[in-house]
Amino acid sequence: MSSKLSQLLPLPKKSTSPKKSTSSKHLSSEWKNVIDSNYFAPYDSLRPEDILNDARIKAHRAAFKLLKKLSNSARWEEGYVHQVATAESLTAGLIFSTLVDVPFAGAHKYGCLGVYDTDAKRIFLGVKVENLYTHRCAKEMAEGVLKNSNASIAIAVSGNAMPNQGVDKFDDIAKLGEVFIGVAGYKDDNTIICETFVYNFCVEHSNALNLCKLWHDTVVNKSDIAKISEAKKRVPQLASGFNDFITTSFVSNYIRNKTAEIALIKALKFVEKNNLAVPKFLQSDRPQHESRENPCNNKLLQRTRTGLTTKCINPNCSDTSRDNKIGKNSALLPFKATKGGYARKTNSRR
Repeated sequence: MSSKLSQLLPLPKKSTSPKKSTSSKHLSSEWKNVIDSNYFAPYDSLRPEDILNDARIKAHRAAFKLLKKLSNSARWEEGYVHQVATAESLTAGLIFSTLVDVPFAGAHKYGCLGVYDTDAKRIFLGVKVENLYTHRCAKEMAEGVLKNSNASIAIAVSGNAMPNQGVDKFDDIAKLGEVFIGVAGYKDDNTIICETFVYNFCVEHSNALNLCKLWHDTVVNKSDIAKISEAKKRVPQLASGFNDFITTSFVSNYIRNKTAEIALIKALKFVEKNNLAVPKFLQSDRPQHESRENPCNNKLLQRTRTGLTTKCINPNCSDTSRDNKIGKNSALLPFKATKGGYARKTNSRR
């Protein structure tokens, strides 16, 4: 284990503990060396969980501010109510989940598409550009959200939270932390406006810089490890060229949460500086219940999907009743059903 990686982890227990000093005023030389070597370590290497929690809190604050803005600007009687939908590659739903974690303004939350795979971006959103790590990809993703939903504001992200070190020809280890963000909305009934941004969280945020540097410094170089046949035999996992799971997981989660925060901040600024419209067709285009004339709305897939049939394993999978006999589990609830509604249960035992 590298010394830098060990800063993120608790010190391993040694087979033999250092001898206790005969004097309570003095530490043993072994422990003194351990303390001295770690005394001036960066705070984020000593308490990495604090850095990740801070990123999550900031993302939720950004979500709250966006929802508050949309709620304050809504004009319900006029039908001027914005709904947000997201298209997320590296975050795979985290941005929308962050919005949902804020427990109000539910009417402004439309839905999300977790388009992690390249094909998902093309099928669900109509993305055409080949290089998915570009401004154009972020623009096409955001545009695709609006064209394939009845949302009025779109947030899209595509980027590199955990590069594969050359597996993808567009994937570059030096691009760790690079994320493209697209935000789109309607200017009027016939015009979509879109704005794109690029961030490299490993460069533009000090906390991420230390974490990303740690990630880079502990990466195993495929070409170098291939020259050490003995090491490949003894440590097969090193030959893959991937970084260790602990560091990769922590760094990628930090980048994803920072992506959610910045994307939501950009969406708020986009709403504030543009007089966005809520087109009338967003209401009229909403399908009625049980309207199944076209079982597949994606024209690209209609050719092969329209003839498919669905068979249920459980006999009640098409049941539309909400009566699931919850009364059997009523002991778990603090209320009991009465003719007038619900009343709190009383404990008969004294």
